Amino acid sequence: MGVRRNEPMGLGIFVVERLTELGLTQRQLAEQSGLSEGEISRIVSAERKNPGGATLVKLARGLGVTVDTLLNPQDADVPNKGQKKEKKTRTVAGTGDARKRTATT
Repeated sequence: MGVRRNEPMGLGIFVVERLTELGLTQRQLAEQSGLSEGEISRIVSAERKNPGGATLVKLARGLGVTVDTLLNPQDADVPNKGQKKEKKTRTVAGTGDARKRTATT
C-alpha cells in the first residue's frame, strides 16, 4: 500500500526516499549523521515517531536537508546532496572599486 498524495508524508517515508535519492544505506546515514543504525531503523519504521531536537539535527545533517524539511517533508523541494550549487557573482559593497566575488548559493 502506497502513500496517498493528499496525506502528509511521514518522517520515515521521507528518510527512505531521501536515502534512495542519495544512493545511501541506513548504515551509511548512521555513519554520516552520528546516529545509531538502530535509531535510524526506528525512525524509518515509524517506531520512533517524534525524535528529539538533537536527533533531528543529526538526521538533517546526514541527509543534507534542514530540520524544517524533516518536520514538513511534504513541502520539501530538496536537491540531491551531491549536486553542485549554482554560483552567482555579486558586487561587494564598500570595496571602492566595485570588485566582484563569487558566492555559492
